[in-house]
Amino acid sequence: SLANKSSVGVKDDGYSSELVVWPECWTHLIDSLQPPSTPTTRKYQCAIWWLSVNNNKGRFLPEHFKTRKDILHLVQSDYARDYVVRNLSSGGRATVAGGGG
Repeated sequence: SLANKSSVGVKDDGYSSELVVWPECWTHLIDSLQPPSTPTTRKYQCAIWWLSVNNNKGRFLPEHFKTRKDILHLVQSDYARDYVVRNLSSGGRATVAGGGG
């Protein structure tokens, strides 16, 4: 099955190579496209692109940074990076990509 195949030296974490990037205003939809879990399907990887923290309107809360360690956070400003890093340091996955200016 697809779930049992992996390359030598590559960890099979159950995720496909597909990445869905969600803008911060659509974080409430993150799990809406995931296929049902079966031995032959894999979950897509998720990222939130923090264009403006304020557009999130409280949909992805600070506690979600602790519970959703499967999400990559992308930022486009120093303001967004500071927000994400501050929340990740309280227990989330410490992966932030991008940068401001």
